[in-house]
Amino acid sequence: MMKTFKTLFLVLLGSAAWAVTPDSVLMAGNNSRLSRIDSITEVMNFQRRIVIENKIYSDEIVRFENNQMPIVEQDYKDQVRFLEFEIPMEYNEEIKRMINYFGTSWQVKFKEVLTLSQYYFPIYEEILDKNNLPIELKYLSVIESGLNPYAVSRSGATGLWQFMHATGKIFDLEISYSVDERRSVEKSTEAACRYFQEMYRYYGDWLMVMAAYNCGPGNLNKAIRKSGGKRTFWGVYDYLPKQTQHYVPSFIAMAYLMNFYDYYGITASLPSNYSPEKLTSVNCNAACNFHVLSEVLDISKEQLLAYNPELKRNSLPQASDAYLLYLPVNKAYEYIEKEEAIVLMSKELKTTPEVEQEKSGPKKLAYTVRRGDSLGSIANKNNCSVNDIKKWNNLRSSVIHPGQKLNIYR
Repeated sequence: MMKTFKTLFLVLLGSAAWAVTPDSVLMAGNNSRLSRIDSITEVMNFQRRIVIENKIYSDEIVRFENNQMPIVEQDYKDQVRFLEFEIPMEYNEEIKRMINYFGTSWQVKFKEVLTLSQYYFPIYEEILDKNNLPIELKYLSVIESGLNPYAVSRSGATGLWQFMHATGKIFDLEISYSVDERRSVEKSTEAACRYFQEMYRYYGDWLMVMAAYNCGPGNLNKAIRKSGGKRTFWGVYDYLPKQTQHYVPSFIAMAYLMNFYDYYGITASLPSNYSPEKLTSVNCNAACNFHVLSEVLDISKEQLLAYNPELKRNSLPQASDAYLLYLPVNKAYEYIEKEEAIVLMSKELKTTPEVEQEKSGPKKLAYTVRRGDSLGSIANKNNCSVNDIKKWNNLRSSVIHPGQKLNIYR
């Protein structure tokens, strides 16, 4: 997981200061598309870029005596009072333990998350605010995925907010051979907001909402019954799964440390190849070919996929009209200027023998399970679902073992 996260981090941070703003969509059709990159968007982009440039970055790890952060309860309470969060920031030994963990053993990842958050958090905040939800819910995504849109759990939960396949479908996220909207920053966050709203209407307590997000309403309701009808997180704490007992304190600890890390001398880390870019979106013609886009716009396929993490393969979804594609601003202008040529080249490419061969049907692949593999991670690598793998191999459970052979169809 660390290797995967590090790889993604380096790819994303090549353009970590992307300023994706839905209102700056370049509408297809005429020159008015260009006017949509308005002064407000430019101000927002400028502000975010200044935040990045004025931060202090260092790969140096802060060492604490006896590997224990000097957390003082009264200091903690004084500090969180100024945050004015809607979600209560309580203090106890479990929360102290999680703060210490994130600031010591997890500090390398935490420093990376600090930098990634400067891209993701403005997007989260805008969507949470639009849905009248506590802005601090953004920290839950750090606990879920480490701000990694490609994160996949052993059970197959995917994306920044770690939606299971079935739950993603319930909340209208498209999950297909070519796209997985659980990895879309905006769409997955909108889906998470809908989940939070539904759970809050039922439980009326934000800590209980987060507990439900982790273990499911069924397990939470069972804990409520066992507790004698208590409906607060700390009231049902003893009856929750161990993972959920740690989950909510982890959120509180992360919310605290993300705001007061500099109090302990911790700084964000930034790769040496860091190069901020601003992204905007274009309504990409459905006829466009991914390979033609890459060649004409002089953007590698890897970059295109990094800009659009919901894409699972080197192709665009076959939308009925257009696909919302994220590009660096200068490339978005270039796309608009060359759109007609890109569409024409794409249509010509469809008739080539190479493309016809691609359409001939799925190819069978024999996959050997490696140590650390799960059906979820294998499915993600091969652009299929866990249920597909189970069906292809007549598996009744998700248990696999190193050396096991699996049939995969591409």
